[in-house]
Amino acid sequence: MNKKKSIGLVAVSSAALLLTGCGKSAQETAVNFIAEQGDYNINNVSTQEITFEKLELEMEEPDPQTQMILSQVKDAKLSFVTTTDLENDVMSAEAKLKVLGTSIPFDMYFEEDAMYFSMDTFAKAVSLFETFSGVEDDELNFMAEETAGKFMTLTQKEMAELYEEGDFDEILTNGKLLDFDEMDEGILASSALLADYTATLPKDSFKKDGDKITHTYTKEEIIDFVAYLEENGTETIQDTLKDLEFEDMLKDLEDELNELDFSMDLVVDTKANSATYFYNILLEDDETSLEAQVKLVSTGSKEDVDVKVPAKKKRITLDDLDKLEAEYDEKYGYDAYDYDTYEMTDKELEEELAYWKEDDEYYMTAEEFIEFYYDADFTDAQKKRIEEFFPE
Repeated sequence: MNKKKSIGLVAVSSAALLLTGCGKSAQETAVNFIAEQGDYNINNVSTQEITFEKLELEMEEPDPQTQMILSQVKDAKLSFVTTTDLENDVMSAEAKLKVLGTSIPFDMYFEEDAMYFSMDTFAKAVSLFETFSGVEDDELNFMAEETAGKFMTLTQKEMAELYEEGDFDEILTNGKLLDFDEMDEGILASSALLADYTATLPKDSFKKDGDKITHTYTKEEIIDFVAYLEENGTETIQDTLKDLEFEDMLKDLEDELNELDFSMDLVVDTKANSATYFYNILLEDDETSLEAQVKLVSTGSKEDVDVKVPAKKKRITLDDLDKLEAEYDEKYGYDAYDYDTYEMTDKELEEELAYWKEDDEYYMTAEEFIEFYYDADFTDAQKKRIEEFFPE
């Protein structure tokens, strides 16, 4: 063997030995991978797919309807792709839910102070409602047709008005709907928190086979992780866990059930740049046993993207919906037709009013009452009585 070849072999062998000896452990690789999954500077295009791998229910007294619903839910699949344009501070989320033999789209765009929601979701929901209820709603169909291909625009101010006072502030980051400068401060911090916790687990619980690394988070580790989140999580996560009262909820379940077990299997594929999570749960009491496994496949990539929110001509607002509702009422509502009216006696009025109240619970407002009895020709005195009867 010549000197040149010998030197080459020594160099290659030394490099291989060095890389093997100094390479990351299976645990370290998994930890880094989990952390990067939630880093939008590394993975600005993220794809998730959620399916049921297993959903089995055993009942002492089988219920055919319940079994039928479970069989349909078992085939459900939710997939979504989020694309983050950090240069222009825009995020898109394209989701699709396949369930009950149909596919429902959920397409959204987010800016720091606004969101845009596809009205095609509304149209699909109307179609689904009519299919399963057997009831056609002309007004809903009118709204669906008029808004097809459009995006509902909601500003941060409008969204705040839809929430109970104070509640909306809890989902903001630094006062913004989406803070692109500090995205790790929100719910996306879960990846970093899981990575940090995973780094504390025993190294020998991580197995490597080629490009794949596996680990099973046991029931005890998951409970410990929740405690870790209570101590180290963001304010939003800590508040959520506080409201959930996880420890009390878990204790109640363990007291009520004969068996309660859950775990999570993690499979990291470094070659495919994907992480697969299998969520396993078993619930069992004297009459029922439920065993389920939910599979989440998450992949990420770094791409040059240019995300643009829907053009103005494709947007509609809450005011536009109000106008469409008024247009429908004018064209097809009660006021658009001539009805034969009748005079309701005061005694009949009192009987009808009493029907809509029970134990100080009112089932409609004065305005809704008058609209419901559209063919009654109320006197001014009767209208005043109706307004006095129902609280504002």
